[in-house]
Amino acid sequence: GRKMDKPKFADAIAADDAAEQKDTCLDAADWLNTEDEPDNPLVEGFIECGEVVAIVGQGKAGKSLLALLLAVCIALGLPFLGKQTTRRPVYLANLEVTAKQYKKRLRRICKALGVNPEALRGWLFIDNMRGETASWETALAMCQAHGCTVAIIDPFYQIARIVETDEQQCLDTVEQMKPFAKAGITLGIVFHSPKGFSGDRQLIDMISGSSILARFPESIIGLLNHAT
Repeated sequence: GRKMDKPKFADAIAADDAAEQKDTCLDAADWLNTEDEPDNPLVEGFIECGEVVAIVGQGKAGKSLLALLLAVCIALGLPFLGKQTTRRPVYLANLEVTAKQYKKRLRRICKALGVNPEALRGWLFIDNMRGETASWETALAMCQAHGCTVAIIDPFYQIARIVETDEQQCLDTVEQMKPFAKAGITLGIVFHSPKGFSGDRQLIDMISGSSILARFPESIIGLLNHAT
């Protein structure tokens, strides 16, 4: 029972695209005469609200656990890896781990942080979709339905379902992710890295597949084994 009508806001975004395109070209002098927009950090000094952040690493490196910790910290306004967060409602799509095991992980994180699970009510929404067919559109619709301004998708390949070395498919997928930013939603995505040690790679080269995917996020958290 996951069939959903096409969300109305998706139509609105599509309808506004042409109008938005007309406003993108500005006279630089006029632009610099306007006030700068204030910083709007989600994770201080690391992630701005509305940006895209990637969590990347090899299989069993702890990506899903770290993504869940990030979601809990943002939902509660607690520091993440020592950096202050701004409290925001979070939607997390768990597409790979069984609901039974994911619930245990969430309970352990709450216990380790000394958090009463009731504090998460209305701030963290977990969509356990292992075995279901996920899409960017339905994930965006769920965010809107629950008033979430942060979405974490874990993992990328289970929602994109593309050949990650196919540049055209990657470009098309990037276009599917752009509506999150237009809706003011920070998007976190869990990626797998290529097989083999990643410690001697540039961080941007850790995301498996086309470099198009690696260039799209503004921030990358890499979990790796050192080359030596």
